[in-house]
Amino acid sequence: MACGAELRERHSVLVSMLEARRESSDSGCSSDESSDPERETNCSCDSQGFFRRSIQQKIQYRPCTKNQQCSILRINRNRCQYCRLKKCIAVGMSRDAVRFGRVPKREKARILAAMQQSSSSRAHEQAAAAELEDAPRLLARVVRAHLDTCEFTRDRVAAMRARARDCPTYSQPTLACPLNPAPELQSEKEFSQRFAHVIRGVIDFAGLIPGFQLLTQDDKFTRKMTNS
Repeated sequence: MACGAELRERHSVLVSMLEARRESSDSGCSSDESSDPERETNCSCDSQGFFRRSIQQKIQYRPCTKNQQCSILRINRNRCQYCRLKKCIAVGMSRDAVRFGRVPKREKARILAAMQQSSSSRAHEQAAAAELEDAPRLLARVVRAHLDTCEFTRDRVAAMRARARDCPTYSQPTLACPLNPAPELQSEKEFSQRFAHVIRGVIDFAGLIPGFQLLTQDDKFTRKMTNS
């Protein structure tokens, strides 16, 4: 929960910074200025600096004498500080932006990616929770996962036995390991190959269980090993 709160807080900072750039563009940066990266950065920082000083110093500006309807442009933005501060707030600047300051591009990308992942995880968790509360649906999903991944279901075994009976060399079943019916010793590689499809079946079955994909990689591995 703390991590999610921090991500939301940092996300609000990004929104504030992006809105601040748009606000500074609306505040009178000409096309020549905005085409120059250095001038554009200075223009954006001017508005952010004004807002930061206003908040940190708790400045009380003189009320607007024009019904708070001043048009704030770059050439006249200092005429009415009251309306300028009001516009900063209107475009989304917040105290979080004052506290954190500018956010580097890499940090911005990391925060946005984390926010997107967090949002996606919450959506999956909500969907899984709803499905887990529906017992008949959950049971149906588990049964379907078993039928789709197990090689020895009743119907498949019946089909195997039917094909075996049609074979001239068919013999009655004996007490032998189904993975190693031959008495001769096998190499370690051959032994592992016989188990590979069984392990794959366990992995595929687990992946189809509702909520399993929400576990961490370590938890997934532990549960697969304890149930193999």
